[in-house]
Amino acid sequence: MATLYLTEQRSIVKKDGDTLVVHIPADKERGTEKRTVRVPLIKVDQVVVQGDSTVTTPALLALLEQRADVCFCSYYGQFRGRLAPGFSKNSLLRIEQHRCHDPEDLEPPSVEHIGQHCVSGVRQPDEHTKGAV
Repeated sequence: MATLYLTEQRSIVKKDGDTLVVHIPADKERGTEKRTVRVPLIKVDQVVVQGDSTVTTPALLALLEQRADVCFCSYYGQFRGRLAPGFSKNSLLRIEQHRCHDPEDLEPPSVEHIGQHCVSGVRQPDEHTKGAV
């Protein structure tokens, strides 16, 4: 996944199907012509808007739906704010998953146990590393 940087002033980002269409206006000072860039929505996981650019509501909603965040900065790169998708509500499920994979009968080695091996300089297998290669 990639980050889309919007650094061209007065650019407009619209959603067209499964793509983001970035309309970049002509710039007489730099001698660049008006152009359009298409970016597949699936490849974008973050958008950084620097300066004066417009992101339409359908484009913002599509980005949030695929869990991409949008960061807004000033023209000089000073952080202004962030639009981020909501957190998952599966926190209780995640806690139970951790409990299933963290058996209670395995206790971490004691400080004395670790200290003895450090002082002797020899690593001897203990109950946690038995059978490990």
